[in-house]
Amino acid sequence: MNNFKKVALSLLVAGLAVGFSAFRTSDKKADALANTYYILSSNTNYQKVSGSQMPNLEGCRETADHPCVISFASDPGPSNLNPTSLPATPNFQSSEKGVWAP
Repeated sequence: MNNFKKVALSLLVAGLAVGFSAFRTSDKKADALANTYYILSSNTNYQKVSGSQMPNLEGCRETADHPCVISFASDPGPSNLNPTSLPATPNFQSSEKGVWAP
């Protein structure tokens, strides 16, 4: 009976260790899923934003023909983009149109 308790306790501890490790997040995985955001800094230029958080949309101030904030699931590369010839379709476009001014 004593041996049975040791085996049961061992299985319980092993099960808990495996169960809790399934819910750990990896920092590398989170970075890989981060969007790259661009703000419309002038009527003819999107500028890459540092970090992976979406800029505050309250920064959209002036009227323009393009969305104030756009994002891509993967980094298209350049730090400045022309709004009329984007390298790919953004996966996010703000409904607010205008130049972003903090």
